[in-house]
Amino acid sequence: MSFHGTSMIFDGIACEEMGLVMYEFDNYRQEPTKFSSSLAIQEDRIGGRYRSLFYGGTVNEPLVYKMVLCVREDKAMRGEHLDRWDLQKIASWLTGHTEYKWLHIVQRDMKDVRYRCIFSELEVIEVAGNAWGVSCKVTCDSPYAYLTPRSYSFTATKSNAATGTIMSESTHNGFYYPKLTIKPSTKTNVLVTIENKLEASTFKMLAVPTSFGTVSIDCENGVVTTGSGENPYEHIDFPNGFHFPRFARGENIVTLTGAGTYKFECEWPVNVGG
Repeated sequence: MSFHGTSMIFDGIACEEMGLVMYEFDNYRQEPTKFSSSLAIQEDRIGGRYRSLFYGGTVNEPLVYKMVLCVREDKAMRGEHLDRWDLQKIASWLTGHTEYKWLHIVQRDMKDVRYRCIFSELEVIEVAGNAWGVSCKVTCDSPYAYLTPRSYSFTATKSNAATGTIMSESTHNGFYYPKLTIKPSTKTNVLVTIENKLEASTFKMLAVPTSFGTVSIDCENGVVTTGSGENPYEHIDFPNGFHFPRFARGENIVTLTGAGTYKFECEWPVNVGG
């Protein structure tokens, strides 16, 4: 038995609460994973051509890796193995979900990184007929881990637009779509315009009623909601201003017009392996 790591936190519960830590135990090992996401190539190869008919590529194969959790070192030294009640609690904690949950690996170089994942394929690790831990499969929702949420706030006035810089920390070469909350600060209807100089897109809402309260935009899924529950879509300038805010890798310079506070929430995807 050899020590591998200190702790992991899944769905807000630390493994120590289950009497476990990350170990390499007997023949059970944490498996190495691909450091970077794989590109799935879409192409055809036909006779008479030495070059393929290339259609493109996708980067959406999920990150999958193996994790081994065994009893804490102090419990192992005292010979305190897991009983059946311990195993049922562990199974409920790790696999008793039907949706992705957040996983944190507690180590110095990953303090700002987390995975959105599902645990499956639990296997009890037994030695001499006693249970000392579990081996499990971790399947993430994407090829990436995520940085903990970053917030970027800007305030525009009736007479002055707000301009600021958002530096994308994403590993992904494509666009990143944030979540955005707009809180108008005047008693009159507001013209909202959001422009990104780096990738030349504009999102525009015309005469946003103050009755909306707040406007929340899930840019990835293209969903706009209001604090009042009123329909916001008829106020979006379609088609010219119907480009949901998005960020390219690098320095994004945004200009926001319309009196109010604009708050972007970003969880940058990063390639750190598993």
